[in-house]
Amino acid sequence: MGFIKKQKVERKNKLSEYIKGYIIMLWTGVIALLVLYLVGVFEPYLYKIFPVDLYLTWHNLFELMSCVVSFSIFAVTFYTYSWTGNKRSLFLGCLFFLVGLLDMFHALSYNGMPVFFTSSSAPKATTFWIVARLCMAIGLTISWFIPRKDTERRVSPWIFFVPACTLAIAFLIIVNYCPQILPPMYIEGVGLTKTKIYLEYFVISLLSLSVLLFLQQYRVYKEKIYVLFVSALIISICGELAFTLYLSVYDTYNLVGHLYKLVSYYLFFKLLFIHNVYRPYEDLYKARQEISDYANNLEKLVAERTSQIAEVNEKILSDLDSAKRIQQAFLPADFLSFGEVEFSADYIFSERLGGDFYNIFPLTEKVIGMYIGDVAGHGVPAAMMTVFIYQTIEGRNFSKNIDREIYPNTVLQELYRIYNETDFPADMYIVMLLATFNVETGRLIYSSAGINTSPIVISRNKEKKFLEHEGFPICKLGNLYEPVYINYELNLEPGDKILFFTDGLTEVINSNGEIFGEERLYEILEEGVNQSAYDLKETILKEVVNFIGDKPPSDDITFFILSYGKNRKIEMEKVELA
Repeated sequence: MGFIKKQKVERKNKLSEYIKGYIIMLWTGVIALLVLYLVGVFEPYLYKIFPVDLYLTWHNLFELMSCVVSFSIFAVTFYTYSWTGNKRSLFLGCLFFLVGLLDMFHALSYNGMPVFFTSSSAPKATTFWIVARLCMAIGLTISWFIPRKDTERRVSPWIFFVPACTLAIAFLIIVNYCPQILPPMYIEGVGLTKTKIYLEYFVISLLSLSVLLFLQQYRVYKEKIYVLFVSALIISICGELAFTLYLSVYDTYNLVGHLYKLVSYYLFFKLLFIHNVYRPYEDLYKARQEISDYANNLEKLVAERTSQIAEVNEKILSDLDSAKRIQQAFLPADFLSFGEVEFSADYIFSERLGGDFYNIFPLTEKVIGMYIGDVAGHGVPAAMMTVFIYQTIEGRNFSKNIDREIYPNTVLQELYRIYNETDFPADMYIVMLLATFNVETGRLIYSSAGINTSPIVISRNKEKKFLEHEGFPICKLGNLYEPVYINYELNLEPGDKILFFTDGLTEVINSNGEIFGEERLYEILEEGVNQSAYDLKETILKEVVNFIGDKPPSDDITFFILSYGKNRKIEMEKVELA
């Protein structure tokens, strides 16, 4: 809600600034026209023809300032183009360079000034003036059609600068040495010609068109620079209106027109300076302030983030511990007795959650089911997969449907089919061994789904052998391959023991880089052949713990022992798994 409220406030502020821009442009036009209107109303009191020396002083001062502004605009836009890429600003800069030169020619040719190539006169100065105004009006209109910024297709800055210089030199030659080519703009003793007045109205028309064009861009982009641009154009229009009213080149209307021109030039300079110089530095300053504020608050932010991460981590670890307890709840007791058969098991997690699984459960009064396996990977995904195994084998009533004539391979076949109907990731798979054991006959029937360890059988006379097997893992290849799982059979004699285990038991590595290995496991089994299943399990566990020391195992360690023989009725308590 806070973010939405902030967005609404920002939109409201932008709309307010947008409307404010129109108000500024409107008031600029009202005030500029009002000043010109008041000069006309109070003309009997304000109108006068100034002395030549006095007027020339003010005229030269205004024109000098106008030229300085024009050349400053050129310098700013021309020399920042290489990193702004703003073609419109470059064009305007070169336009002001041309107009600045023509204004300088106008000032130097003014009646009363020294010879400027040819004799200075009012007609000559007026011609330079109207040529400058035409160039300005036409150029401002053309600028609207030039893209604001196109960094992909840059042009050389000289493409605008050279024509500007060429035009300035051409007009300098024509006005000084070929004035007959151009119609007269001012006649001594008569005043402005109709041609000059019509051209002023043409300039006003072009400037008015520019106002409409740039108002349209302000509506689209809503940038403040267009407010300055349109305001400068409006003041220029009022200045041109003043230049249609003067009778003498030294009178009040001529002076007012030069004042309007100076103000409009200042606004043009301000907007182009802001756009090309001030704004980039302002953005840089803001960025530096933000970096400075961030650096000052960095330690605090790091502390806050660290605290938040610690809280999240604590919550995750707590959830994982809860998940571990749930996973352990699926495991059978670490010691089980079924008549003449004892089972003892242990499970050491390599992480908070394990990927190994096993179970031992009665199928009938005489048949016991069991399985052990490993899921590819560790952590939460592997743990969730073990839950799937428990629920599928137990929840699908396999334990109720399996009897002494139903074989483990059919269970694996059905498990493979069900697994391929799930949405489990294709890179996950299960290897396992499923078996049934008849307590009365000592008959073990087992089937393998690609488990990479072979259970070890130790007889009472210390002979050992492996349960040979082969099989295909439970994986997501049901659309490509349908495996056939094989049943294997083995008859145990009283006193025989079988160790079922995952590869984590024999492949555990200690701090010296040594592997526990099968040979060390064989020695433990031979020496403990006369031990009960529980005692032998404890011996194996003790040897493994002593071997790895303080180094945590890199893989889950899971094993259980089946001991077939007379039940010694050892009273055991369920030991909670680590």
